Amino acid sequence: MTMALGRALGPDIRLLCVSPGAVNTDFVAGRGPAQLEKIAQATPLKRIVQPDDVARAILACVTHLKVTTGAIIISDGGRFLN
Repeated sequence: MTMALGRALGPDIRLLCVSPGAVNTDFVAGRGPAQLEKIAQATPLKRIVQPDDVARAILACVTHLKVTTGAIIISDGGRFLN
């Protein structure tokens, strides 16, 4: 859908999707330290994504990716690579 809308809405509108992994929010807060460590170890970067990591990805889309559309920015510490 991201690619199709990026193609359909250009050149006037850029469309980007930020796809975060497990972010250290209330969603994961109920898990114990062992579970959080297991999630972190399942990523190449060996850490849980923080809310400001996702915010920085969004900021990059708005400020730096001026010629990018139809892309999915995966912000998951590399977990998608597994």
